[in-house]
Amino acid sequence: MATIVNTTEEEPMLAVVRFTAELAWADAGPEVADPEVTRLCLEAQEHILAGRWLDMASLMLASADLLLTSPSRVPDKDLECILSVICSLVTKARSEDQALQITDLICAKLTQQPDDKPALRLKVLFSLYNLLPSPYGKAFVYKKALELATAGKATKCIIPSFKNINSFVSEWGIGNLEQRELYRAIARILKDHKGMTKEYFNFLNKYLATFKGSDDDSATIGDAKEEAVAAIIEFVKSSTLFQCDLLNMPAVAQLEKDEKYQLLYELLKIFLTKRHDSYLEFQTANSALLKDYGLVHEDCITKMRLMSLLDLSSHCSGEVPYSAITSALQINDDEVEQWIVKAIAFKILDCRVDQLNQTVVVRYSSAEMAVDHAAGPASVEKPRFDALMPSEMSGGKPQFRKVPVPQHRFAPLKRCWMEIYTPVYEHMKVDIRMNIKARRVELKTRKDTPDVSNLQKCADFVHAFMLGFDIADAVALLRLDDLYVDSFEIKDVKTLQGEHLSRAIGRLSGKGGKTKYAIENSTRTRIVIADTKIHILGSFVNIKVARDSLCSLILGSPAGKVYSKLRAVSARLAERRLSVLRRPSGRGSAGDRPAYPAAPPVSLYAPGSGMSSGR
Repeated sequence: MATIVNTTEEEPMLAVVRFTAELAWADAGPEVADPEVTRLCLEAQEHILAGRWLDMASLMLASADLLLTSPSRVPDKDLECILSVICSLVTKARSEDQALQITDLICAKLTQQPDDKPALRLKVLFSLYNLLPSPYGKAFVYKKALELATAGKATKCIIPSFKNINSFVSEWGIGNLEQRELYRAIARILKDHKGMTKEYFNFLNKYLATFKGSDDDSATIGDAKEEAVAAIIEFVKSSTLFQCDLLNMPAVAQLEKDEKYQLLYELLKIFLTKRHDSYLEFQTANSALLKDYGLVHEDCITKMRLMSLLDLSSHCSGEVPYSAITSALQINDDEVEQWIVKAIAFKILDCRVDQLNQTVVVRYSSAEMAVDHAAGPASVEKPRFDALMPSEMSGGKPQFRKVPVPQHRFAPLKRCWMEIYTPVYEHMKVDIRMNIKARRVELKTRKDTPDVSNLQKCADFVHAFMLGFDIADAVALLRLDDLYVDSFEIKDVKTLQGEHLSRAIGRLSGKGGKTKYAIENSTRTRIVIADTKIHILGSFVNIKVARDSLCSLILGSPAGKVYSKLRAVSARLAERRLSVLRRPSGRGSAGDRPAYPAAPPVSLYAPGSGMSSGR
């Protein structure tokens, strides 16, 4: 018995086949085009019914070939949408191998013409990357994206993803050889970008570190000479790098026995293990070498003196005399403080100058930091401390809050006491009692109070009840962090007396409270009008909207005009909330990484929020 699957025009894959086929045969006329379009659609339906997703991918890519070779025929958004639908086929594949085959077809098609809209092609590749469940498939797509960015001269689109490369490599689980190719490709991309010197040197380091000096590397280690030379030059040139592990890398150590690069290796050893006088001797004998590699003698002297100062501080027991500094750096006595200031500015020394005793007291140096870093987490385990309880933060003493009870709220407090007591004592873990003599509610932290902020939340909750808010509304202050109570008086807006004041209060409430309820439901707030005082409970933005409406009524604006303004503001706020809710749930492209969805705003009237429903 055949299974019938409804594949209507709303089916995205079938719609893509029809759209691309109509474009491809548009110049042939309807007599030729209609049969061909129908044939392709029927073929696509058969593939969908049979679940032949690899054949479906081949058909869709063949239909979309015209769009890729002549992308000007459709807008970029339509082209991106078509390619995204094709990429979604990897999620329907019946096996990981089939998904990888579909991925290979898509990548091959996208990388055929890298010069034509490379940014769009990269965006589609990153969408494909996020759809793939296989770590191997993700590594394959990222490698293709690197090739496309390099060939299409669109490396700016992929550079932002380099900061996450460590997590990518960990996720992919690729081997040493694959990591070596990856780091080399990234280093070559960064080489031509100004302002990326530090990142370029870091990836050169990562690439060179993949050569372990084993027998397996003996045949390929010679290919790393160019990168080893580049790493040495970048280190010597850099005015911010003062420590590195290049001397411990086999890929760099091979330069010591190479006649062409032997002197450059010797220069690296001088910078890392010797002092200023050794550099001056080297420069005197090999000044032409420095010029050939673009090294400026004055810059090298500055760096060498700073590194000599760093080396000197690491070998002295906390105090370095001025005489040792002048001898090591070959400077005058009055220049010592100048170089100390430079060392502090470059953050290679943490020290103070003792001018009376002519010494420099070193607290810490970057050389010691490098030793600590090289020791790794295995040698020194970082201490882990549990979060302090509120009682521990105050030295074991409890903290108090006192909320006065007005005369007219004494009876409601007595009637609703258990509704106040239960959330405060049982949920917030805060002690609460009523001091009848002093007529105030007293709150105190306990040993098991989980958070010190709970005490203030409870005080705000009780205070809101005292102002006249219902328990169901005030309890939201315990559950949500972005709720506040704002209070003001009518006279703060306009000085009114007698009947004018009475009419203003009437305008605020409206007939039967209609105006007040309308403002509350439009702005998602709660309003209490107590004689000439007005209290508003809600979020910061909503309080502002409600307060503006109330102020307009106090100043004499008719209710109809306020309603119109409220409708416009409410529509704008609703649209803003919808735009957040409609934000794509998937991760963004690696170039825009990350594009996580924002959490939708918590409605004051959502179930469990603590605020009662609309009036």
